Amino acid sequence: MEVSSILGPSSHPEQRRRIVRVLTAVGEPERVLSLEEAAITPAYVTYYYEGDRLAKVENIRENTVQSVKYLDRPWPDEELLVQHRRDYGAVPFQVLTQAVGEPTGTRRRLYHIDAAGAVVEYAEHEFDERGDLIAESRYTPDGELFERTEYVYDDGELVLTRELDPDGTILSEWESP
Repeated sequence: MEVSSILGPSSHPEQRRRIVRVLTAVGEPERVLSLEEAAITPAYVTYYYEGDRLAKVENIRENTVQSVKYLDRPWPDEELLVQHRRDYGAVPFQVLTQAVGEPTGTRRRLYHIDAAGAVVEYAEHEFDERGDLIAESRYTPDGELFERTEYVYDDGELVLTRELDPDGTILSEWESP
């Protein structure tokens, strides 16, 4: 799930913290839901903001949180793990780390964490200086690369996607329409 900053009216009384629920049905445009609409909507996403910063995203189906993504957090983070267990119990979650700058772009890690708090896998996302995602490398919990996807752009438009095995052999490649 890729998140974007959806600004809308908040259901939280404190202005510094905003909560926005968004309909994400396939084929439907995203739109902000009221609390009443969210209660009867089969699937939606809830965005939690701290000031203007998107801090957390919940995926909700049938009024049950299916997964949570925390943004711009370090991992491991024992305090976050305790807080997540208190708030969500056995719901799996993801942690997207802060971007680390390099001369040619930035990198971020996305950790997939099970209900017990163990890393199931993690992905390293590489971005170019324009902010375009140029590669995603997926690793086992012990750091072994098992899949890599590369993205090629022409003037900001995605033109080619290729999947590679751990040895760098191209498994599949397709051009964007």
